[in-house]
Amino acid sequence: METIPFTNPQRYCVSSGYRRFSFRGLFRFIQLFVISNLMITKCCANINENDPSGHKQDILKSLTFFWTDENNVRVSKLMDFTNTFLTKFHLTEMLSKYFVINDTEHVLLVMRPYQVYAVKHAFDRIIMANMNGYVFHTTGSGKTLTSYKLASLLRDDRRIDKVFFLIDRSNLDDQTVDEYNSFEARFVDQTDSTYNLVKDLQDLSKTLIIMTIQKMVTALRSEEYDASITTFRQQKCVFIIDECHRSQFGKIHSQISKHCQNSNYIGFT
Repeated sequence: METIPFTNPQRYCVSSGYRRFSFRGLFRFIQLFVISNLMITKCCANINENDPSGHKQDILKSLTFFWTDENNVRVSKLMDFTNTFLTKFHLTEMLSKYFVINDTEHVLLVMRPYQVYAVKHAFDRIIMANMNGYVFHTTGSGKTLTSYKLASLLRDDRRIDKVFFLIDRSNLDDQTVDEYNSFEARFVDQTDSTYNLVKDLQDLSKTLIIMTIQKMVTALRSEEYDASITTFRQQKCVFIIDECHRSQFGKIHSQISKHCQNSNYIGFT
């Protein structure tokens, strides 16, 4: 991490000269820039020194953002930012949990504060309180990145047996898998049939499964698969549900909760 002073925050970028002459050797691997004039403080993730065409590229103002507290109040003054963001525990957590390397575009991403808080609260809701919840987000707020990070943290937790990402429209199935796999290569395999879904349920090595709700309900309703699903019913599972406001009601949710008796649900709406 590097803290950089600046005088004009409205026109600021990390100049090509600053990067070319100051960041050599290990300094090229700085993950996070903190930019401040004492009263206004922003941060941003580092980007590749060169673009895909091999040209030098700067870190633009559009990539910087303010940090906020859990009530969405900006932490703008440098001393307040230091006491909030740069504490040993918080900084370590940001660098180890809330950075994402896009494997497809080879871009380093840092999660915005509202994304970090959403993942933290959803994770604690499941692990600490054994309760359900939902994440309310607006269009363009980075829902896919937020749900990916939540799914990956749950997948890596030994207390969770299976993580399901439920989608209610089959045309989004491929799109979600592609986006997830862009963040982490081979992060998830798509289940293209109910038969393959049941096989994945029995495969202990597959801890994250993306599927449409229709496939899940078909598997639960079919007597053909009942014996295969029985052993899965008592496993600790988490359902991350996309567009939950139009899918989690009536018989669909009751069918899932009836067969998945030891599960938690986090809806995105």
